Amino acid sequence: MNEETNNMETTEHYAQITSLPNEIIVMILKNIKIRDIMNFGATCKQFNDIVLSDNCLWKEKMYEVLPKNIYEIIEQNGDGNWYNEAKRFYIVTKNISAELKNMSPKFYWQTGSLTLLNIRAYFKEATQDSFSFYYVINFLQHAIEPNLKCAEVSYYLKEYNLTDAYYAKIVVGHLMHTFLTLKWVQAHIKNELTPSFVLNFFLQWIDTRRMYWDEDMNRLLDGLADQVESMFPNNMYAADKESWKIRDKLAAGLLSEDQVLGAISDVIYNQHSIKIAPGAGMETLDVVRVFREKRYMNLISAAATYHAVARRCGVHCELIVFPNHLYLEKRGPLGHPKDTLRIDLHNGTLGPVRRCPYSTSTGSKFRFKPDEFLQYIVSAFLMSSGPVKNAASDNATFLLDFLGNNPDEDNPYRNFLPHLLQIDYVSDHPRPLNIKYIHDDYLRIIKKLVNLNRGPPRFSRVPAVKEHEPAVKFAVGMVVYHKLFMYACVIRAWDRSCAAQWHLRSEFKNLQYGLNQPFYSVIALDNSSRYVPQENLMTTQLITRPEHLEENLGREFCDFDGFCYIPVAEKNDEYPTDEPIRQMHRERARVIELE
Repeated sequence: MNEETNNMETTEHYAQITSLPNEIIVMILKNIKIRDIMNFGATCKQFNDIVLSDNCLWKEKMYEVLPKNIYEIIEQNGDGNWYNEAKRFYIVTKNISAELKNMSPKFYWQTGSLTLLNIRAYFKEATQDSFSFYYVINFLQHAIEPNLKCAEVSYYLKEYNLTDAYYAKIVVGHLMHTFLTLKWVQAHIKNELTPSFVLNFFLQWIDTRRMYWDEDMNRLLDGLADQVESMFPNNMYAADKESWKIRDKLAAGLLSEDQVLGAISDVIYNQHSIKIAPGAGMETLDVVRVFREKRYMNLISAAATYHAVARRCGVHCELIVFPNHLYLEKRGPLGHPKDTLRIDLHNGTLGPVRRCPYSTSTGSKFRFKPDEFLQYIVSAFLMSSGPVKNAASDNATFLLDFLGNNPDEDNPYRNFLPHLLQIDYVSDHPRPLNIKYIHDDYLRIIKKLVNLNRGPPRFSRVPAVKEHEPAVKFAVGMVVYHKLFMYACVIRAWDRSCAAQWHLRSEFKNLQYGLNQPFYSVIALDNSSRYVPQENLMTTQLITRPEHLEENLGREFCDFDGFCYIPVAEKNDEYPTDEPIRQMHRERARVIELE
């Protein structure tokens, strides 16, 4: 009797689900994730028909998971089948997640940095069709920045993982850089390498965690030009010419270029209260962010902004770059010295041109050179960064390698520039190049670039298993403190005694316990790597998570538990007995805290 009752209840329950109107089922599906909708459609033919037939459902789900501008591009250029697009997004996301989780087991033991060939699986996914390149980059950017996670990405990543972020930064960097090499060459051939383009290109190359959209930059610059236009209304100059722009008034002699430049200076420096800062960090070079948040601006970004607005208003300015300085000049129609003015980028005032002390030329013969400007930005950025070693500084080095065609085998972009210039792909493929929607022609070029440089051979190192001895007091992942130089640091490795290559270091000659004591490889808070004897280290009661170090720790540690960093599985294989030491110090810290 019980068995019959259970069967009846099961049958009745199933009948109730299948008897729901399709409209009600679709309303339910709108509140669950893409992966769950597809799994639901796989349960039976009826549900599969519902899932496949409702294009509006998939259009709405894709609107939820994609940025608005990407959604609009797909709407304009896609085939209208939103189910297929959602399925493509779902498969790409799933495959990239699996590949990302497998990076540490595959490459932890590899010597040297990751090559383009190491990450061919990502390029394979990214070059399947016109939208997949952006899907892959979008997923990896969410893996790097947990605050950006959407529901679909969060499901696959489960939780923020330092190792996921570490490898995601490397991969998204190579994907973005390969795309940007095409973009640079196309703009070079089309003579579109303006100062504002070059500056935004630098931001896109250096900070691959974000999308520095060209549209945002152009929208800002157009807005500034419109503000300048509003300062010279048509009814003051030519009432019967309502559609006249500033350039028309200049041509008609109703305005002078000096008046226009004065208005540009007023808009930038007075109306927007822009101030100049000496540092060339991301916060002062990001023009869009500077104007949106009223931040300080660097001379580089001020020059690019001023030049772009003047150009939109019909005034010819020339940005001149030397290795150690730059300046902006207003050039007359014939380049005559009398028509040339120097623009003070600190405040926008106009003054006479003085002879440049770094040049033997007496006239205005210099012209803007995009390559030199880009190298100047990189140099200023690295100088502002100081000794800090992170993804941004690595990307800056890659950029110099690309521009200079560094012949070193370890240069991932070696030969990219001459190869792209040689094939002259712009004349064969005049279509616009946009990461939101990459045409098949460009995807084929990217596939070739990935295989252009094989790079030096990579080898797998043999793990040296280190088991604790009583003399070794600390463990990998612990945050400790240097007694003499008073800095905090994270332990990355240890030796039972001083490694041979350090024996002659002068600072180790007067150690109390000599060289026959444990030594630790650490990373200090200033991102420098150091080798420290145990007698100079101590535990610290006030442990603050050094988040700025995690770009360099992610390869070895996957998380921070409030006391120390948790090693990845491969690191644990190297130091299999370190966890009890970490746990002992955790317990001591708790006791001290309670006291």
